[in-house]
Amino acid sequence: MELINENELNNETLNVLYSDEPNWLKEHRTNSLSMFKELQMPEFKYGLSIILNPRDFNLDINEFISSLKQPIDIEIKNKEKIEVISFKENYGKVKEYLNRLVKYNENKFTSFHNAFFNNGLFIRIPENTEVNLPLIINKKINQKYSFEYVVIVAEPFSKIKIIENASSELKEIFRSKIVEVFIDQSAKITYMDIQDFNDKAYSFNIKKADVKRDSEIKWIDCVFGSHLTKAETISELNAEGANVQNFGVFFGNSNEQFDIFTSAIHNAPRTFSNMLIKGVLDNKSKAVYQGLIHITKDAPFSNGYQKEDTLLLSENAEVDPIPKLLIDNNNVRCTHGATIGEIDKEKLFYLMSRGLSEKQAKEEFVKGFFNPVVDQIKEEKIQDNLKKIIEEKLRL
Repeated sequence: MELINENELNNETLNVLYSDEPNWLKEHRTNSLSMFKELQMPEFKYGLSIILNPRDFNLDINEFISSLKQPIDIEIKNKEKIEVISFKENYGKVKEYLNRLVKYNENKFTSFHNAFFNNGLFIRIPENTEVNLPLIINKKINQKYSFEYVVIVAEPFSKIKIIENASSELKEIFRSKIVEVFIDQSAKITYMDIQDFNDKAYSFNIKKADVKRDSEIKWIDCVFGSHLTKAETISELNAEGANVQNFGVFFGNSNEQFDIFTSAIHNAPRTFSNMLIKGVLDNKSKAVYQGLIHITKDAPFSNGYQKEDTLLLSENAEVDPIPKLLIDNNNVRCTHGATIGEIDKEKLFYLMSRGLSEKQAKEEFVKGFFNPVVDQIKEEKIQDNLKKIIEEKLRL
């Protein structure tokens, strides 16, 4: 994949877009753009036969500038007790955290993002604050290009659930998002990320958490639609008792291509990670799923588990799971597994014997397949919304 006409992006473009920002941020953007020019576009290739083939994205410089000058439509609900501000409201607070976890020079996409991000959100949960209602962030992406940055700071003994919904009525968009999460002692965060795009969208996102002593991050990722989605979720367990839970679903019903990576890095003793990813692919959709648990030599008595299950509804659909364990300490427990299957004919026959048509029976089977992840969502309205998206995708 190439970004056509990317050479038209230069420091003049940055000045047109971000001339009123502080000098430290201008310098950061300039360095990021310079790195973007140097780095090669990553190949979507993993081994000899595991390959994704996304189409080129035709970058039009005038449309690019016009899009980034217009912020996306964001609706935020239930932000009592916590601090939720845009980057522009207080650059000083953002400076302390920006780029600490996801480095601008990691790859071409992170450099591109750091040069041009135009929607920044800073969220702070004060010490000893437990938020009962979930913070809901609804994003309508109605410009062709959107670069979003989210920084979350959970102070000691705080607790919150954050739900982000992203959708677009446009057929073709380029969406990039970075989320950096800092979780202090005994804090707990649930971050649910729902993407609902059509099959011509390009979506690139990376989420990374720094998890401290006795704290927990629960990721729930729901990926629907897009021509190409490249998604990374990384958790660094940096103190004793740190815990990460990764739950995710992906669903392709056309020609979607998914490149999904989840990892847990155990850097301290008695840390825990759990991953459960479930995907359904139909027609000519394709997915590569990589899961990594790395238990370092400094992390004895740690426990890690990962599981990925994919259901194929078409003989032309394809999935390549790549589970990986890196174990540098013998005094740990770590396991993984992956399954690829089709709809069980006996179960399908049973559902049809109860009066359902074959199509209805398949729909019920798929919904049941996703239930272990959907059940992790305790809010009934969010569950219903997610089930509605799945049902709509099944009917296409």
